Amino acid sequence: MSNNFKDSLNNEMSKTRLSIFEESYPQHSTRLVTTWYDLLKDKGVMTREHFNTVTEWINRKGYDDPNDEHRKKVSSFIHRKVTSHFMY
Repeated sequence: MSNNFKDSLNNEMSKTRLSIFEESYPQHSTRLVTTWYDLLKDKGVMTREHFNTVTEWINRKGYDDPNDEHRKKVSSFIHRKVTSHFMY
């Protein structure tokens, strides 16, 4: 991690932005899931059960739990994509 990045974490503006992001994350995520559902439901890609599962996960803040199975899957997927991207 670069020093500039570490220094930015202690920057008051960065802390304020992080706080705003943390507070707005559930609302933005729920809106995004609703949009996806509206676009994908008639194509058989996303069911009402999928919508309910993701919405409940957002509402119970599963993304904050490092032991959450969905968070682990997403983190693993992102890690693989980032790692494979930088291997070339």
